[in-house]
Amino acid sequence: MELYIDIAKSEYHTFFSQKENNEGKKWSYSYVYFLEDLKLVYNLLCNNTTRTITHLFNVCNSHNIISKSGKKWTNRNMLEIVNALKNFGLISIDENKPINVNLFDNKEDKLTEQDVRIFKDIYINYFRFREFHQLFITSEQQPSLDILYNESNPIYSFSSYGRFVNSFMIDCDNYEHIIEIDKKDSEIMRFWDVYIKWGETLGLIEKFPLKAWGIHFIPSVKSLNIVYYKKSMPRNYSIFDFIDNEYQAEYIYIPDIIKLLISKERFSLEDIKSKLVDECVRMPHRYRAQSTSAIFVQKKEEFLFPLMGNTYITHLLKLS
Repeated sequence: MELYIDIAKSEYHTFFSQKENNEGKKWSYSYVYFLEDLKLVYNLLCNNTTRTITHLFNVCNSHNIISKSGKKWTNRNMLEIVNALKNFGLISIDENKPINVNLFDNKEDKLTEQDVRIFKDIYINYFRFREFHQLFITSEQQPSLDILYNESNPIYSFSSYGRFVNSFMIDCDNYEHIIEIDKKDSEIMRFWDVYIKWGETLGLIEKFPLKAWGIHFIPSVKSLNIVYYKKSMPRNYSIFDFIDNEYQAEYIYIPDIIKLLISKERFSLEDIKSKLVDECVRMPHRYRAQSTSAIFVQKKEEFLFPLMGNTYITHLLKLS
């Protein structure tokens, strides 16, 4: 079933962004998507002989050090990473000197638990990230990991024009309030992509296209997604109990259950699907899983169906 939401009469507010201190230049927006590259360059800077952009560039090329992005190193992308390290307070402004040579685990190319803790701290506290955190919580709340985990709300993000996301629906139940980035602030729009990439890499947020649930906006928009901070599912949580409380119908479409669980509980998609399969196996007397072959599942919604054996569960039939 397709749902078309009219946003023409929604109330629009401008996205709040702190002004730059440096003559209006947008140096505080760091477009570094891969945390591994930040760690790599930081560790290279821990060598006292490697402190300039040229030296970093030459070391990476001479030692065949590959960027996590897969792109070739250039002076420009190296400068972007160094400036990001300065913005995050990890190296000195003038000398590119690291604050602590043992900050990152330099024995691992991939991110270690220690690395993740460091980047989570940056993600939660750096002021440009915090401006986006505020979309998920009330104006009275201050962003913190605990608040975002336990008290945040899902939002809808979308692009009403151009190639970047520029609008956010912050009340997904009544569709009345939309926060919009000013057209002149393309650097903020670009930084949203960085925000999402960091959040996904750190295991904090999930993002899914609303077209998978047949949800569309009028007027038409692009890149319409639901975005939310994941909350841990309690071990004793029962999705069957949740369904009993929320549904009167006896035949229930799995994606509808998942959408409601995401909206109300903010559990991760994989946790929801895993728990559904587990309860179908353990409690077949309550709900019977109705399955279909993969060839009958639309590509846009395939990721929403739990897999049991070689078939997808598409519906639940209530038995008791």
